[in-house]
Amino acid sequence: MRIEALKSERGGTRCRVAATVVWEDCDRPSREIYFETDQAFGGDLACNPNAFLLGSYQPAMRHGERRIRVEGEICPELHEGLRTAMAWNRLWHYRADTPLPVIEAKMAGRGPEGPRRTGAFLSGGIDSLSMLRRNQLRCPAEHPARIRDCLLIYGTDIGGVLAAGDERRTYELLVAALQNVARDAGVTLIPVATNVRYLDDNLHFWVQEYYGAVLMAVAHAFAPRLASITMASDKDLATLDQFGSHPLVTMNYGGWDLKFFYDGLRLPRQERVQLVADWDAGLNNLRVCTRNVTDRLNCGHCEKCLRTMLGLLALGALGRCRAFAADDLTPAMLRELDLSNMDQITYYQDLMGPLRAIGREDLVRILAHKIAKLEHGPTLLDRLKEDIYPLDQKYLFGMLTRLNRRLRD
Repeated sequence: MRIEALKSERGGTRCRVAATVVWEDCDRPSREIYFETDQAFGGDLACNPNAFLLGSYQPAMRHGERRIRVEGEICPELHEGLRTAMAWNRLWHYRADTPLPVIEAKMAGRGPEGPRRTGAFLSGGIDSLSMLRRNQLRCPAEHPARIRDCLLIYGTDIGGVLAAGDERRTYELLVAALQNVARDAGVTLIPVATNVRYLDDNLHFWVQEYYGAVLMAVAHAFAPRLASITMASDKDLATLDQFGSHPLVTMNYGGWDLKFFYDGLRLPRQERVQLVADWDAGLNNLRVCTRNVTDRLNCGHCEKCLRTMLGLLALGALGRCRAFAADDLTPAMLRELDLSNMDQITYYQDLMGPLRAIGREDLVRILAHKIAKLEHGPTLLDRLKEDIYPLDQKYLFGMLTRLNRRLRD
């Protein structure tokens, strides 16, 4: 792989830095990848070879590239850290003899100079909002560790998948919502767009290996502005596993001029929900949904929405939250919950006690059934239902399904 033709572009209201990625050992098309932001932050956006290297290395490894030749100078600390991070990925996700692509580049002699700021990634979810809130409560206004800038990225879970098409409307809704959060928190919200994920937008690869690197690549593109960057963990110590932003991997993605911090590992999810529930600006501008509907922040029906709504309900906060259309959860809504991942069990087990405490045994029963089904596999009746469902939809237009729901309710 070659990373070449690095360039900076200014035009209209946008500023962009870009490079061309040329594959050498596999049959994949060359692609220009970029980082882009508003004109107001154009002076803070650098055509940084570190950013392009970090965003490209894992796809290169996955597709068998023997080298990555980078035009420009890279940080020697990132060079070493990236090799260490990929050794962890190889241990977890590849054969032991999988070669690491050799990095061919000049080593930079110095990094950015002058005062720079503390930043964080902000997605609008429970993890990132609770991170920002904890930082505010912990760090006095004048402390250097207090977060000043928040990067909001188009091209990761919004606009990051080629098949999903243009999801700008969803992103614009989120920008407007998080501007409210930024004003309340006294931070600067920096909208960023990138297409780096297009190098390989396979969902499993993204979740298990890639997304931490793409986030940190964006941070490196803002090296003139940021001295450090904080990433919110989407796991706690009880649920930590081998995934794309594991701290053993992502801690290696910084450099001499960009320090990396990982936040929230010791906090169970419901403690994070509590932090957001106690913060009106965070609660009312919360976005956890990844279905990317165009007219609202959250669909209210997917697993992440229902999980979050349950957590808020248990705290008595769902009725105060304007980010969801519903102010309560019914058994019918919860029956639509799709539990397909064993990693999800801990979240719901932790919610059963608080739900019982507020008298919602109706919801606890459904959760208990779904957890048991996931742990033990589908029953004979479940398998029969799966066989009947397509016939009902095709020949009876869903009549049996609707009748079953009415009987259960």
